Amino acid sequence: MATKNKSKNPKSVAQLEAYSVDGSVVSREDIPLMRYYEDSHESIDSSAYRKERGIVRITGRLYDSKGILVQEFENEYGRDGAYKKGRAKFEDGTVQEN
Repeated sequence: MATKNKSKNPKSVAQLEAYSVDGSVVSREDIPLMRYYEDSHESIDSSAYRKERGIVRITGRLYDSKGILVQEFENEYGRDGAYKKGRAKFEDGTVQEN
């Protein structure tokens, strides 16, 4: 009997992890992918939120409806919460840095 190869990855999810300056995890979130794209999220969109919590780095993994990792990213922020730089790697291997 043939077995189906099922992905153990989450489906339609954005997984975010926020880190402090010493590298410790400040927060972890699993957000439905559509909500991630359509809504704002304080950890990503608010410098005041990041400053208040000491967040200087956020990493993310975006999984599609089949559980395929379609994007990984890492953003860096100053102690004031302002965006400094980011890097994203996509499913096809392309990398975008800004």
